[in-house]
Amino acid sequence: MKFQQLSVGQRFEFEGQVFVKISPLLAQAESSSGQRLLPRSAIVRLLDKGMPSVAESVKKETLDLAEVSAAVGQFHLDCVASVEILADVVPQERLALVLQAIDEAYSTVQRKLRH
Repeated sequence: MKFQQLSVGQRFEFEGQVFVKISPLLAQAESSSGQRLLPRSAIVRLLDKGMPSVAESVKKETLDLAEVSAAVGQFHLDCVASVEILADVVPQERLALVLQAIDEAYSTVQRKLRH
């Protein structure tokens, strides 16, 4: 099996050493405190048969559209406020371009959320 198919927390063997997956690209050696960067394509041997792999446990979660839309709206407002703080040090033409880009990105995301 490939390293990318493991879930975080699963134990596996790689090149004769036992590791625990601690992130999408990092493994913690059980025999030492060392960590190792592993390519996602690395071939490993799963030791925890009881735990499902990512491929076996993928579960589609749904998000509430109104909550996502509200969060995106708040993010948009926070971005605009952060940029407006720079009004005294950034030329108005550049500020206007940045604010326009933020507004266009916000509109694109909101449009995609409606479809």
